[in-house]
Amino acid sequence: MTRKWSSETDAGGSDLRYPRAGRRHPFAKRPSVRVDDLAGDKVLSLSGLVPDYWLDHLLPRTTPAGRPIERGERAATRQELLALVGAGRGVHPAAAHEVRYYARPNIAYVPFDDAPPLEYGLVWQAAADTYRIRAFAEAAVEAYGGTAVRGPSVPEGR
Repeated sequence: MTRKWSSETDAGGSDLRYPRAGRRHPFAKRPSVRVDDLAGDKVLSLSGLVPDYWLDHLLPRTTPAGRPIERGERAATRQELLALVGAGRGVHPAAAHEVRYYARPNIAYVPFDDAPPLEYGLVWQAAADTYRIRAFAEAAVEAYGGTAVRGPSVPEGR
């Protein structure tokens, strides 16, 4: 993934990916799915300040076999996204921890057999870099491990 935000740390973790689908969706009846299975469906996403390159990394436009993945509606909130999935308007790849926090009776979470894990870390725009942000990031590195904060030096007075 090409990074456009130039300040970051990899203090964080990783999580398995689980596509969420409505209970009547064919995915809900299977023990697992493959990323190539997304080609036969609409993949929903959140709208907002998510850069396209980041969205493309999280929700690829093609499967590993090169088949196109159709993008569906973009929801303004996570609750709206869950309502769309539950209504059968499409599927949405999610992190494994969301199974616990966003469980709903009309949504099934089915593990991917072949998707790489989601990697987490702190990322912020270099233009918004301040000493407070940098101190927070350094504390996260110390608390969770990872590598030191990378990016340009903080301009004076920030």
